[in-house]
Parts: sequence; C-alpha cells; structure tokens
Amino acid sequence: MTGSSDTVKRMITPRAEQRRGPAGAQWPERTSPGGPSPDLLAAARGLPTGWGDATALYDGTGLPASPRLVVTAGPRRGSEFALLNPVTTVGRGRNNIVTIPDVSLSRRHSRLEQHGDEWVVLDQGSGNGTRVNGRSVQRHRLRHGDEIGMGDTAIRFVEPGGVLVWAATAMPSGRGGAATGRSSRLRRRTLLCVAVFVALVTILGAALVRQRRLSLVAEIRERGDADRALARARFQEGAALLKQGLWAEARDKLRIAAELVPRDAEITRHLDSAETELPRAQALAAARAAVDRKDPGAARESLAQIPADSALAEDARILERALPPSGHGTALAVRPPEAPRERTARPRRGRSSLEAREARAILDAYIGGNVAAALERADAGRTPAADRLATSLRRFVAAWQEGLTQQDPAHALRSLEAAADAARAIARGRKGRMEREVGRALAARHAMIARGFSEDDDLPAAAAHLRAAAQADPSSSEVQERLRQVADRAREIYLRAYASREDDPVQARQSFRLVAEILPQADETAEKARRWASSLEGKVAE
Repeated sequence: MTGSSDTVKRMITPRAEQRRGPAGAQWPERTSPGGPSPDLLAAARGLPTGWGDATALYDGTGLPASPRLVVTAGPRRGSEFALLNPVTTVGRGRNNIVTIPDVSLSRRHSRLEQHGDEWVVLDQGSGNGTRVNGRSVQRHRLRHGDEIGMGDTAIRFVEPGGVLVWAATAMPSGRGGAATGRSSRLRRRTLLCVAVFVALVTILGAALVRQRRLSLVAEIRERGDADRALARARFQEGAALLKQGLWAEARDKLRIAAELVPRDAEITRHLDSAETELPRAQALAAARAAVDRKDPGAARESLAQIPADSALAEDARILERALPPSGHGTALAVRPPEAPRERTARPRRGRSSLEAREARAILDAYIGGNVAAALERADAGRTPAADRLATSLRRFVAAWQEGLTQQDPAHALRSLEAAADAARAIARGRKGRMEREVGRALAARHAMIARGFSEDDDLPAAAAHLRAAAQADPSSSEVQERLRQVADRAREIYLRAYASREDDPVQARQSFRLVAEILPQADETAEKARRWASSLEGKVAE
C-alpha cells in the first residue's frame, strides 16, 4: 500500500526497538501513550474524524492492554481501534463498531470474534470479500501483524504489547534534491505499479490454471461416482437375477457393471458364476425338452453336461432320477386313453382276492419307482381297483412331468404339489421312491423361490418357502442351513427393535411384527415379539 505523498514502509517490531534514520537519528514510535489523540492525528492529515472508537487502553506498563486494529491504508489510514468487545463488526454502515467510510466496503463487511485467547476474522458475505495477508478468506485465525484487506482499506491486527512502527525516508534538501526526490519517487512508484501488475497477472494466471485443474478433477470425480453408482445398481439387479436362475439376463447386467468398475472382485465373481452356469442352464432346458419329447437318451446326454458342483446339479439329479433305466422304455410315458374294455362276467367268488392281487402288483411296481410298469399293469387289470389306480397314475405322471419341465417357479410348484397329492393317494400311507423324488423336487423349487428374497421385508415369505421345503424334504441340509440363517437374522432385528423401542416406538413395533411373521408361531422369540408389538400400541397412538 502507498501513502498520500511520502513513501511509507510498515513493519511490526517490539516496542523497545526503534527505527534509525540515515544520520543515526532515531524516529519516535507513531503511537505512544503520551502522544496526541487519534482524532487530532487524523485531523492533521486531513482525514475524517469521529468515526468509531480510536482509543486504545493501556495498562500500568505503558503497553496496550487489549488487541488493536490499526488502519494502514484507506480513508481512515492512521486510526487505531481497541478490540474491547468479544465481537467487533467492521463495515461502511454506521451501526458497526468500527465504521470506515470506504465505498469499496459493504455495509456489514466482516466480523472479528474472540475465542479464548485468540481472535478470528469472518467475512459476512461482502461484495469485495475479505483478505488476510493477500489471500481471500471466509474465516481465519489472526496472528500478530496480520494484514486484513477489505476493499481499498488495509488494517493491521496488533496483539497486546505489540507496536506498529511507522518510518519515513529522509528527504534531500534544496530544489535539486526535491526534483531528484520526486523523480526517484516517480520511478519507484512506476516500478511498484509494474511489479504489482506482473504479480496480479501471475496470480490470475495461476488461479485460472488451478481452477481449471480443480474443475477437471471434480468432473472426473463426479463421473467416477456416477459410474460406481450405476455399476452398483446393475450388480444388484444381476445378483437378483442369479438367485432366480435367469443366467443370461444376469450375465448381461453383470457385464455392464464389470465394464464400469473393472477391478471389483465381487462383480467379477458373480459374472464368472453367470457365464459358467449359463451353458449348464441351457443343457438343463434341453434335457427337459427331451423329456417332453419322450426321448430319455437325449435327456441323459444333456444332463451329462452339468457337473456335480453346479448350482443346477440338484435340479439335474431330480430330472435324471425321473428317467427310465437305460434299455427300457420311457418310464413316465402316458399312454392315450383306451376304449373301455368289455369285461367278461365272472362269478363273484374270488373277485375280492383278484382285486387285491392286482392292486398289490400295481402298488409294488409304483413303490419301487417303476411308474411305467405300474401303469402298464393297471391298464391290463380287469377290476375296478385297477381302473382307479390307472387314473391316479396318469394324473400323477402328468403333474410330475409338468412340474419338472415348467420354467415358471410358481407354476412348477403348483404342479409338483398336485403330483405329491396324487402320490399320497396312490401309496395310501406307504413310502416309496416316487414320493421321495417328488418331495426333493418340491424342496428344490421352494428353496429356489426363497433365494429370490433378499430384503428384510421379504423374510416372512422366504421363511414360509423354506419351512415348506423342509417339510417336503427333511433330509436337505441346505434348506436347514438357510432356515437357521433366516432365524438368526430375525433375532438380530428383534434385538435392534428392543434397543430402539423407547426412542422410536413406531419403527420398533413394525420390527417386532416382522419378527413374529418370520419365526414359527411357537418360537420363544416370536412370542416375545408379539407381546412387545402389542405393548407398543399405546405409545404409537400417543
């Protein structure tokens, strides 16, 4: 900053030090306890007076007892203001504690706050901003000697005991000396203006480069965040499709996620699983189509492409067990209905024993797993019992084949349940191979549907399907493990609801109801959850 006529140099020094002139003369301090008042000094310089408080307090040592603001440039240059309040406002408006009639200042430009032994300057949304030591700031902790710039005004912050010393250069005597001094000052001012211009251009260029670099970094970061969000969404969609057994659709979703985030291990693992299982799923579909065509040989060839470690191995085993042994006819072939045969009248004596023998032969073949032989014997029978068994066997075979080949899980489940009902009606309490096969197929379908539920709100439906799977095939260790995991998750939800029942009774009641729906009715945790949900009704109403 420059003065009105003389070159002024400013520096912060301890009070005991003094600035020496060229002849060894000592220049006194600009401000001292015994000097004239700030208003008189301002009037002597032709500056306005009567703005704010320019009085600094001093303790018994002769040093200022509070921090001060010393105006070093601008309309109030030379004024001092003691910071007596914990909050001091500075601006052009008269309602500020420190008022400076500078048109480049806002009405409420900045604010100085005391925090313990420290002072902080804060910009109050001014038009030209607030600078500390040349840098724009919104908030800055002040140190002794910091220069606060506001528009065309510059203010020094002076801590208690610190002194701001002003020194002027010696002036040559005579006209020649005056001319030389003016020329020297003009050169110095010109050089100073050039230096300031160069510095401003450099700072502006550096600021533009830095702003451009920051913009590029922010753009790259935003693009990366958007890519990661899209990759996460596609990954979740692909994972859900994998659980439903839709391998091709899952592969397409996971490929998009892998392209967006190439080095994500979880996405890569799921994509490898989808690409590995897709040809196996196609082989399983081909085997089911061969079963529909009554071509067990082609079905076996397709099933041979599915290894034992595949996720489709259980479905492949169930379908393979339904095929007839090699060299035999189609085990599950359903013959077209035949015209009713005329039965020759036989004497009533021995009819009951004949029916019993025919029914026993048919049931023995069915219990042993040879459905084709059982159906053939039933068709060849000559008693009403054989006819009834033939009808039940045809109904069982139709439902069984539809349940194995149906792609829609819900439709397949209904068909397999109809096959299970027909199997129980045929066996009449006897356990056989076909009833176990139907149970395994039902359990596999229920488990596959349960795998499609991943959210907490879907856990009741998943638990119901898993319990149905366990009832259909009690020997399935996978179903038992899934049931244990669902029960553990339900107990976690219960503990979380119990901990938040006072702070958030609405959410706690919903969580307790969810736990009661997930766990079996006789479960102890389910009973507790029902009691807590009932007891929270009053709090929720309040």
